[in-house]
Amino acid sequence: MAERRKRYNFKEGEIPDPEWIAEILVTVRKEVPGLLRDIINILYSEQSAKNMGKAVGVYYKTLQANGIPKDVALEMTKGYVFDLGRMFSKKNFDINGHFGGHQHG
Repeated sequence: MAERRKRYNFKEGEIPDPEWIAEILVTVRKEVPGLLRDIINILYSEQSAKNMGKAVGVYYKTLQANGIPKDVALEMTKGYVFDLGRMFSKKNFDINGHFGGHQHG
């Protein structure tokens, strides 16, 4: 336990233990593909598509019910649909990896 704790508490500029880095990389290689697969299945499942379709329909109808003209409601609804491909495109990240070219958080 003390050895593991020591590896996590390195100072700035200090190089971490290579074995610790190797452990992290093995874990990442093992876990990340399944995590990505799960995320894709959640976002692009048949049930998610049904839920998104319902949500988009309710959004559009609500805009119209509140007096928004059909053409404006349609444009607003198009913007409402969440597109991960657009969100994570290279143009949305600056050279430092900040979303939208702005540092967040």
